[in-house]
Amino acid sequence: MGVSRMSIDINKEFIKCLKVNCHFESAKDLAIKALEQQQAEIEQLKKDSYGVCEWLIDDDDDNCYDTSCREYFIILDGTPEDNCFNHCVYCGGKIETPKPPEGEE
Repeated sequence: MGVSRMSIDINKEFIKCLKVNCHFESAKDLAIKALEQQQAEIEQLKKDSYGVCEWLIDDDDDNCYDTSCREYFIILDGTPEDNCFNHCVYCGGKIETPKPPEGEE
């Protein structure tokens, strides 16, 4: 499962809000520490998960790709390379599309 940019932004905003609005210092400090730890873990997960994502044609007629991160993506015209797709929109991994054997294109 990929880490969304939204979850990272929400955590950052929540930390800012706690620093400004929470008047119970011990609870505020604990919450901020926990959120900062979670934020660090999210950042590490992002770094660890950005590997390679293989996109295989699932249906030649629709240009539907089955991704190795267990998602589907339809490209209406061309290939991921033709459309300048370098990274998977779901997991962030570098897209690899196996080339068909010679004579099968």
